[in-house]
Amino acid sequence: MNLVNDPWIPVVLSDGSPDAVGLSDLFQRAEVIRDLSVDPPRRVALTRLLVCIAQAAMNGPKDDEDWYGRRERISPESVRYLDKWSPAFELRGVRPFMQAPGLTVDEGKEAVLDKLDCRLSSGNNATLFDHGGAPEGRCFDEAENALNLLTYLNFSTGGKVGQVNWNGKKYSDSTFAAPCIKSAHTIIRGRHLLETLFFNLLTQTGDTKAVALMPNGRWGRPVWERFPDSVEDSEAFENAAQTYLGRLVPLSRFVNLGEDRSSSRCIVGPTHKAHVIEHLPAFREPSTTVIQDKKGNEFYLPLSSDKHMWRQLGAVLSLKRCAAGAGGAMPLAGLLAYYAEFPDTRVDIWVGGLETGAQAAKISDMLEWSFQVPVSQLMEAHLEKYQKGVELAERAEFHLTNAVKEYFKHLKKDPKGVPVSKARHRFWSEMDQRYEILLADANDPMARLADRWYGRVRAAMTDAYAHACPSRTPRQIQAYALGLKQLRLKKPAE
Repeated sequence: MNLVNDPWIPVVLSDGSPDAVGLSDLFQRAEVIRDLSVDPPRRVALTRLLVCIAQAAMNGPKDDEDWYGRRERISPESVRYLDKWSPAFELRGVRPFMQAPGLTVDEGKEAVLDKLDCRLSSGNNATLFDHGGAPEGRCFDEAENALNLLTYLNFSTGGKVGQVNWNGKKYSDSTFAAPCIKSAHTIIRGRHLLETLFFNLLTQTGDTKAVALMPNGRWGRPVWERFPDSVEDSEAFENAAQTYLGRLVPLSRFVNLGEDRSSSRCIVGPTHKAHVIEHLPAFREPSTTVIQDKKGNEFYLPLSSDKHMWRQLGAVLSLKRCAAGAGGAMPLAGLLAYYAEFPDTRVDIWVGGLETGAQAAKISDMLEWSFQVPVSQLMEAHLEKYQKGVELAERAEFHLTNAVKEYFKHLKKDPKGVPVSKARHRFWSEMDQRYEILLADANDPMARLADRWYGRVRAAMTDAYAHACPSRTPRQIQAYALGLKQLRLKKPAE
């Protein structure tokens, strides 16, 4: 199977019909493909691949001005690039795509193909969406194998991943986590796939969305152009681990699917311990949101199934960043150039990825959110107003917690048995359905948070308190009144 010419990428066309395309077909039809039709980790992995191809094909954009005129060049130049490099995109063969040729493993040490699919149960990974795996593993069609390989290289967890032999040497060390595994990723989606790719390009230099501003500020080349010949090939490994294009489709593991398409086994192992894909603060992934703790330490915004992403949207959309990368995803800064000419432009901000559990090597869920926002929402004043609205809701949660505790304290019930979580859950469930009010008010200079948004927050807080704290008996009524005093939520100052 050749990834350039054979169909393997699920997409949705502009008329809503599904289709599958190869890379060349995708770029040729990018204006009639509405979107990718994949789960969150595959969306991240595929978008990184497509951006990598487009940026390598154009060797740019060079700067912000050059970026603005590159949209119409993405498709033709990417198609020409793929035609030139088509042999490097063979899924199997002498030089298989993103796989170590000649990789071997001791008999009986092969991995099941299930290991490459983060949705399935294998090893330390729980049965996330799996119902009945078998020891011998499953067989997948070639399109699934390609998608799973690409996603695995981006999202594989750290730790022990088996052992392999490459060029006469055995590798069995514990290894690092792949670049995308522990963070929320932001992708700007346009009206069609061409616009999506355009919005997510970075520039080589400049003041806003430049690769030169990141810690990993070297441009580099894609790994498939310079795959290492051996572990002594330090130049190729350096390109793969320390450059922008080299990290977009990362060489995080040694993998080989083998020649037998009917096999349910593959070879998976760690790379050489001397060649590590580092994370913050040494390097930064451009689609991530970087936030700071009170001590100034920077880390990626994580995903959580317990916390709707609208509460973090202020950080996700933030364009405040220092040279180290604190702030929202790098491509967001380019949207402000669009705002200058098209102030009514609205974009779809997609945020998603994989959530890890208490153990970093254990995947617990795949998550995604989508926000339709006007580009003007990126303006600093609008983000500050939005963040004040989020803080108002968080203060309401604090008052709600104290009110419920006060209620049950008066009833002399064990605090450990107080249903605070029940009240919080009801409150945030209501807020999760109303956050678009905050988005609209934050973008409207005439709207005041003290009016509509404050009323919604206070109503949700009062409702959650009433459901968690019954007031049927005289004693309950007295306790209810005492707790109610804790629900004094001040209106935000504007």
